[in-house]
Amino acid sequence: MIITDSFVHIANPRCGSTFSRKAIRTGFELAQRKELGRRLAMAELTLPNIRGLSHGNNDHHGTVSQIPQDASKLRILSSVRHPISLAISTFKLGLWMQRIQEDRVDLMRDSDVSPMIFMKYLESTMPNRWGISRATHGIGYFTAHFIAMFSKSPDYVFQEAQAGRFDLSIMEETVPTIAFHRQESLATDLQSSLSLWVGGEIARNATEIQPANVSSGKDLAVVEPDQGFEQAVTNSEKYLIWFLQRRGIEYSGANLTI
Repeated sequence: MIITDSFVHIANPRCGSTFSRKAIRTGFELAQRKELGRRLAMAELTLPNIRGLSHGNNDHHGTVSQIPQDASKLRILSSVRHPISLAISTFKLGLWMQRIQEDRVDLMRDSDVSPMIFMKYLESTMPNRWGISRATHGIGYFTAHFIAMFSKSPDYVFQEAQAGRFDLSIMEETVPTIAFHRQESLATDLQSSLSLWVGGEIARNATEIQPANVSSGKDLAVVEPDQGFEQAVTNSEKYLIWFLQRRGIEYSGANLTI
């Protein structure tokens, strides 16, 4: 999590967060060299991982519920990605394969790792991470992760889901106003936001950097996702897609079925 005098940046995994963090740091360093003012103070916090993705390790991502009180009035910036693209990116990253071999060996029946086994594994982790399941509560893995990242009260949302009272209104109530940059147009979107604080020229220079985060699973023999996988993700993540649409982010071709 990056906190400045003007905004808070929440790093959303696999949505261009490495690029965003580097661009923000670069922009502020360039601006301070030009002595644009003391309001350009910036700090990056390392916080406990409460997103349900590890065993309590600290990391740089942070969540909305972890924003310090003295920064709670600041504008929030982050990034999002089409759920299908996010699922494929996470699948190809390959880090989950270490866990699937340790935790769910029974799922590894084929010599190749299929996208559907990947989704089945992710969904199998949801009860331990958030106390909900896709089959019982209708909430997909990436929707649950989004709630953990961006809700002011994620525990409350998951408790409501457990009680069968989850709907989009709960997400609307607990997810504050956030300036979401699209991963698909991240450099342009981030440049527009940064220009408000460091000026257009510095913002352009800061966002010309190249992404540095390469999927560790690029050399693994994995089966490419097919149309069935994409439709399964779309159906699983319907709440996330609908919520983003309400926030003005629409993805064409999202054929949702209930």
